[in-house]
Parts: sequence; C-alpha cells; structure tokens
Amino acid sequence: MIFTNRLTGRFAELALRLKISGPRLSLVEARKSMKLKLQGTPGDQLNVSGNGAVWIEGTCDTPLERLSVSTRGMTVLQMKSCPMKRLFLDLHGQVMIHADVTESLEGAVNGSGELRLTGAPARQNLSQHGSVRLRID
Repeated sequence: MIFTNRLTGRFAELALRLKISGPRLSLVEARKSMKLKLQGTPGDQLNVSGNGAVWIEGTCDTPLERLSVSTRGMTVLQMKSCPMKRLFLDLHGQVMIHADVTESLEGAVNGSGELRLTGAPARQNLSQHGSVRLRID
C-alpha cells in the first residue's frame, strides 16, 4: 500500500495525520507536516518522506526489517515499542529520535537534537552535522 499526500491550493497547508493498523504499508509521502501512528504489523519495510514536521510513533507486534525516513523539517520518531532491524535516516532540521535498532543505523543527520537508541546496532554508518547527540543505551 502506498499513500501520497498531493494536496494543492488552499488545502496544501493541511497536516496529514494517519493511523495505520493494516494492510501492510510501504511508502508514505507528504509535502507538508504529517503525524504517522503505526500499530500492529505495518509491514517489512517502510519509507517515509516529508517536507514539514514529521512525527512517527508506533507499537508493533513484529519488528520492522527497515525504516527509511527522509525529511526537511522537524523530525520526531518515537519507536521504542516498535523495534526495527535497520534504520536509514536522511534528516535536515530539528531531530528527536527514540528507537530500538538492532542491526544497522545508516544515513545522514544535519541539524540539532538527539538520537537515543536502545539495543546497540551492530553496524553504524551515520554522518552527523550540526549539534546532534547520539546516545546508545
């Protein structure tokens, strides 16, 4: 399942709010702000991209294989109750991430904020620019 927000005109400024509990979702794109709440079994891979504030939270029955997040704005990722094997980030702006990552953390973060991980990823290839703190519990 692919969900794309392509609102234009007077509706272009609306925030996108999704609550996903099935079927399996693979891609979410938004031109503006979005809040994405995952529940149950969202699927093996999920790609999320947005140009405004992006908030993702969730509780998952099974771990995600891969979560890819690409944003140009504030990013909040509250995924401690939704473990993932691989996390790929391409973020620009304010960052607040609390996640459980087991295999790999990759990508680039340019901005300020905090990445707080539980479950130490076996591989880490994350480029950090700005004042982003990485903490692994």
